[in-house]
Amino acid sequence: MIDAILEGGPVGFPATERVRRVPAGALKVKIPYGAGYEHFERRELGKSERPAVYVWSTRTKVAE
Repeated sequence: MIDAILEGGPVGFPATERVRRVPAGALKVKIPYGAGYEHFERRELGKSERPAVYVWSTRTKVAE
């Protein structure tokens, strides 16, 4: 697991959700929020960047 910072996304996305631990090799992370998921992709500025930065890419809804 590594430390990660999530950038972008919906205006109401809580600051407390923006710093978290993610699997070390994860290129994408999916965070539950509201009635869906916020998707973030790792910014590739260098694999040694600590903490890793993930940038918001899209939102999906929970399937019913």
